[in-house]
Amino acid sequence: MSPNTMIIVARTSRQIRQERADAPTTFAYAMQPIRGNALPRWVCRWVLGLALLFLGGCGEGPTEQAVQPSEASADAAPAGVEEDPDGAAQSLLAIMREKQAMPGRPIYEAACASCHEGAVPKAPHRDMLGLMTPEVILQSLETGIMREEAAALSAEERVLVTEYIAGAKMGEVAAADLPACVEDLPPLDFSAGPAFVNWGIQPTNSRYINEDAAGLAPEQLASLKPRWAVRFPGANRARSQPNFAGGALFTGSHNGKVYALDRDSGCVRWAYQSSAEVRTGIVIGGFGGASAPALSTAASATMSPSASPSPFASQNTAEAPTNGPASPSASAQTANPESRLYGAFFGDVLGNVYALDAATGAEIWRDRADDHPNATITGTPSLHEGRLHVPVSSLEVALPVDPYYECCTFRGSVVTYAAATGQRIWKTYTIDQPAAVQSQNRAGTNMRGPSGAVIWNSPAIDAKRNQLYVGTGENMSSPATLTSDAMFAMSLDDGAVKWVYQATANDVWNSACDTENDHSCPPESGPDFDFGAAIMLLTTSEGRDLVIGGQKSGFVHALNPDDGSLVWKTRVGRGGVQGGVHFGMAAAGDRLFVPISDMADGREYDHPAKPGLHALDIRTGELLWYAPNPDVCNGRTYCYPGISQAITAAGQVVYGGAMDGVLRAHELATGKLLWEIDSTAQFTTVNGDTTKGGAFGGGAGPIVHQGSLVLASGYGLYNHMPGNLLLVLAPTPG
Repeated sequence: MSPNTMIIVARTSRQIRQERADAPTTFAYAMQPIRGNALPRWVCRWVLGLALLFLGGCGEGPTEQAVQPSEASADAAPAGVEEDPDGAAQSLLAIMREKQAMPGRPIYEAACASCHEGAVPKAPHRDMLGLMTPEVILQSLETGIMREEAAALSAEERVLVTEYIAGAKMGEVAAADLPACVEDLPPLDFSAGPAFVNWGIQPTNSRYINEDAAGLAPEQLASLKPRWAVRFPGANRARSQPNFAGGALFTGSHNGKVYALDRDSGCVRWAYQSSAEVRTGIVIGGFGGASAPALSTAASATMSPSASPSPFASQNTAEAPTNGPASPSASAQTANPESRLYGAFFGDVLGNVYALDAATGAEIWRDRADDHPNATITGTPSLHEGRLHVPVSSLEVALPVDPYYECCTFRGSVVTYAAATGQRIWKTYTIDQPAAVQSQNRAGTNMRGPSGAVIWNSPAIDAKRNQLYVGTGENMSSPATLTSDAMFAMSLDDGAVKWVYQATANDVWNSACDTENDHSCPPESGPDFDFGAAIMLLTTSEGRDLVIGGQKSGFVHALNPDDGSLVWKTRVGRGGVQGGVHFGMAAAGDRLFVPISDMADGREYDHPAKPGLHALDIRTGELLWYAPNPDVCNGRTYCYPGISQAITAAGQVVYGGAMDGVLRAHELATGKLLWEIDSTAQFTTVNGDTTKGGAFGGGAGPIVHQGSLVLASGYGLYNHMPGNLLLVLAPTPG
């Protein structure tokens, strides 16, 4: 942040808040009524989870365990107001005040706030930076993309401002990196291609691995033993789906590193330091051409009579990547374009999209998919015929807990790049107009809208119809649009919207809702029923194609891919703020496998909770079987029986990791439990120490390939069990 920049944008949102006498700090004001113990416990836990997410929250063990209540209190929490005997709210307030008192705060306000409080669109918001570990932030200031802006700071000042932004001290989390390969190993060999190109296993997101590729029969499950395990440095979650290619296992991490790990031993073939946490999977595929074709202006949307109207905005562009290399060491290794066969593609939590040389880890291009300060990439990009289709989401939904934050301005989108060059080909927004001032809240703050309809799932590719499918989340501020909680079909050529099916109308929600400080809660106030799980394109045994989406409401919807009209709809779970269906379903033949979370959220519903795994007939939506997950939590903090993480079907088995830390394998045909493993046990790592998993969460579904089962366990945010485990299992002889 140059001095000139600071002068131009000197009057920031931070300064405006300080001008109000009743708001000495953002969070202190927002949480003042908590002192009277007036909030219900489930609300305290929800707000606490959001706050911990934005305060760094990367520690393991005592700090997190001390501030979160038990599941027993969650189940007992009524819908009305009650006392807060577990002290969650007071712990939250103490954490926030402790951060505000950190010595790096004045340094941040003098050197960083003018850009990172929302005044400069391309600069990630401070709360987004708080998702990073302090070590990653410091690396960015000393050798990364912020080294010039931080050059005027002393070494001590850089450390202090780093700790303030992260909300954690340097070295609080074990930082031993993974061991590099020391043997003379042959180069990675991509001649056979990757095991799976995209996150959904197939481009259609069926998440099915055939028996030959899986190489793991049901009768071998009982003989599975750990082959090797990894504890990522500076992490309390593992939510990047692994991928096999060229003799390596590719994965991202909470600490921002992307690793190519040797398939046999787990040693590091190469590692690349991105700007922030990598939540997406790593897509391995060919570049498919050296340049992006010129495109005409997007056609107008066409709608079927049965689907909702489809406001949208599509931009055809020919923009080069806007950002330079993130890692000098990686960029220095960049191979000649002619020598590149396969790329590794992914996104990070700050909204950056990357392409690396899969053989070396050298950076090829990088771009920020959206200029909004709170843009993020949660869903894994999809690669198809030389184009990378990137879903863009946002964490702005957490900021309205501050009644002086002008909520909200982000709108979801899909951005398509030329895989070889990073040139933008098109960008389509889910809301057709930018947000504008609509009203003022009780604190006198401007409320902007419409906003939201974010996309946090991986696009499904329909090559036959030349279109892709994505699902959207709720609106974050009024007015409600016809494109929230919806399933979209977009042209692969230019992003033109073909149709939109809205499952839940008038869903407008943000984190201020359901709290007493609900100044910025929109009048609709929920219910927050996103399509978080990826949309699927499936074909029945009769040859009929269906577009299928599972929603946080607990409903599954099947649509006609030609016009978006509803074919069938089935309520599978109770639904809730964290599902219902949360991160991903799987399918095999005419069976659709639906994981249900139904985590307690303090609300009252007209349907019983049904956590576990369900199977539906794809043709009709009828329930075939239900395998309820037993409650084995026994009072453990953060422990719940439901399934939040994406699931995977392989051969004759469907694998689902639950929020209790147990991965279960069920028979496809009947749902019979065949085998299970508790990831919260201790496992020996490639470093020689031990680690354990936690809740299974996010899009990091199990992967089965050539006899190996790979699982990623640990989801230390949103009131789930933290953990730090990437585990590879294989059957033992005999």
